[in-house]
Amino acid sequence: MLSMFNGLPSTPGLLTMVILSGIAVLCLMLACMPALIRYLRKLKYGQTEREEGLESHKAKSGTPTMGGIAFVLIPVLVYLVYYAFFRPFGWTINTAIVLLAYVGYGLIGFADDYLIVVQHSNIGLKPKLKFGLQSILALVLIALYLMYNEPAFYLHNLSFAVLPTWLFVIIAFSCLPARPTQSTCRMA
Repeated sequence: MLSMFNGLPSTPGLLTMVILSGIAVLCLMLACMPALIRYLRKLKYGQTEREEGLESHKAKSGTPTMGGIAFVLIPVLVYLVYYAFFRPFGWTINTAIVLLAYVGYGLIGFADDYLIVVQHSNIGLKPKLKFGLQSILALVLIALYLMYNEPAFYLHNLSFAVLPTWLFVIIAFSCLPARPTQSTCRMA
């Protein structure tokens, strides 16, 4: 076995449980999303496009937003159900850190979408506030990881570069757009 996998649990069937949980998430998403979209349409939780925007974008006006609720809740619930009944993955501080990251960035996205819906504009969170929240969450995640884990490698002479690098990577990946034509971390 490769040395980089020495710390991972070697429970027989772990890969099977991971695949089954992925299939469960997919099936639940396919089952729940149409009902969630109908419910969000009924509540009129739709996007608002700017008047000066492109004509092709105005067709998106009224498209339900806040569907990310399902993308956060369903995988977390599936994990918790599998953990409660089957305990295939185990509960470690690293698991808690990953779930905190997943839910934390999901909450930032929820707040952004919620403001868009409530204010009837496409602004959402102010870019500097959103970046600040993402930065604070990234620092908390890094601090938790460093408090409970020994670094896999030591950079005695370059330790000043590790924290900014991790911070950049975490924030950069939290800002990846869902589609190449949109940006989730605008700094205007």
